[in-house]
Amino acid sequence: MPPREALSIHVPLTAQPAAPRRPSGVERPLYVAEILVLAYEMQRLIDEGGVADRQQMSFIAGFSNSRVSQIMILLELAPDVQEEILFMTSLTGRERISAKAVLPIARLLSWQEQRRAWKELLGSGKVASHEE
Repeated sequence: MPPREALSIHVPLTAQPAAPRRPSGVERPLYVAEILVLAYEMQRLIDEGGVADRQQMSFIAGFSNSRVSQIMILLELAPDVQEEILFMTSLTGRERISAKAVLPIARLLSWQEQRRAWKELLGSGKVASHEE
């Protein structure tokens, strides 16, 4: 039997993105956008077989199973809502949209309902810190 190749996976995951503090007035992606990108990366690792499933992902990432589920549910958002989130930016540490506010929208079953709830959230004028 030939020797098995070692599989090395580098997954730089932390509870919060490890971005350095940026001065005010510098555009940056929303925190929820960073979480959405993390969800796509986690799904890619699962799809490619680098990680068996969400449970193993939670172990490797150092997150609870429920936190991994919260991150991955963002993949259920309507594609146009995801696109808006990914292209939104913030000029300060205070953001209009928080991950906490987006999670209930991601749990809605129909994309039509999600789009309606998303528009309501955008129109609400609620401001939330990226530190949840």
